[in-house]
Amino acid sequence: GRRDLRDLRQDLQIIFQDPYASLNPRHTVGRIVAMPLQVNGITPPGGVKRRVQELLELVGLNPEHYNRYPHEFSGGQRQRVGIARALALEPKLIVADEPVSALDVSIQAQVINLLRGLQRDLDLAFVFIAHDLAVIRHFCHRVAVMYLGRIVEIGDRDAIYTRPQHPYTRALLSAIPDVTTLGPAGRIRLTGDVPTPLNPPSGCRFRTRCWKATDRCATETPALTTRDGGTQLTACHHPEAGPVAVGVADAADAQEVTE
Repeated sequence: GRRDLRDLRQDLQIIFQDPYASLNPRHTVGRIVAMPLQVNGITPPGGVKRRVQELLELVGLNPEHYNRYPHEFSGGQRQRVGIARALALEPKLIVADEPVSALDVSIQAQVINLLRGLQRDLDLAFVFIAHDLAVIRHFCHRVAVMYLGRIVEIGDRDAIYTRPQHPYTRALLSAIPDVTTLGPAGRIRLTGDVPTPLNPPSGCRFRTRCWKATDRCATETPALTTRDGGTQLTACHHPEAGPVAVGVADAADAQEVTE
């Protein structure tokens, strides 16, 4: 019910993908950040305006810009406004839906570093949704790989990136550019079109593009299970074996490149 969800919603907030579409252009930044407090009837110590200015400063914006409108900010600054709004109710969990994909590459590292700092300082948990494998490796501790709306592999970051067990995960990682080699060496090229989610294939949803598919894959849906007593969960009848080398820049490399 709505009443039961109200308290829960205060602990669960979201950062949207598009900082242009997720902010009301008719409202000032101050009103946008204050909206969660007003909707939930919360009056913080010192007043709403003071709390909003504290949040703006927390995300790296000038608190004196309280009365400015979204169109007066850059894309990275608008996303910081969205982050401040998500922090207003002091949530325990934030869903970050592609929070940097709409930003310039030069700004992405700044926003990611901001989120990592907030995660550490405010003891936040994140569900980070992204397609950028380098960003995921830099930010996330555990990774879930999805294909056609279903999780096919879950594991610790290092395990997923160095010992992928699902063929789709291995194909994803093989597509990461490696500056140490020339040409598509080691690239796994998937054939066929992605099926429609409205009518997914029977059994394993990846089987129509998988080079290891058998008759069993068409009739039996694989469950997420561990292998060899490990903690990595894989939904595959014929999991991969052996490590894989992935050329993804680490945090220090990413920071050096953007600077």
